[in-house]
Amino acid sequence: MDASKNFLKTNKIIPFLSFKKEPKHTFKLVKDKADTMKDRESGTIKNGISYLVEKNGEQYKFFTSSIGLIQNLSEFNPDDEVIVEMKSRKAEDGSWRSFYEVKKVRDESEMPSLSDEDALIDDVVMEDNLAF
Repeated sequence: MDASKNFLKTNKIIPFLSFKKEPKHTFKLVKDKADTMKDRESGTIKNGISYLVEKNGEQYKFFTSSIGLIQNLSEFNPDDEVIVEMKSRKAEDGSWRSFYEVKKVRDESEMPSLSDEDALIDDVVMEDNLAF
């Protein structure tokens, strides 16, 4: 789909990274900014952070209102390479809860893991109107 890629590049449109389509991503953090986004289902405005990242030499962006994911990513610096994986588990009430596991890409000798078990799957939202 070369025409599509050229269109996006020519018009400086940064594609979105989706944790729903692909739950695990490795990327380099570029920058972040406080942002708001209208929830597609409820119409309410969510406060959160928009991230600009680089994956396989291409720039992507995503928005999250997940406090746990924001806290975990705030521990890193621009140019740090991280792995973010969305996982799910069954809650006590029988519903499924999603959370994010965040790891910095490091030497094999040091691989601590940070996780957020309070984040819901709906907390990561992909929209067209995020500008950096």
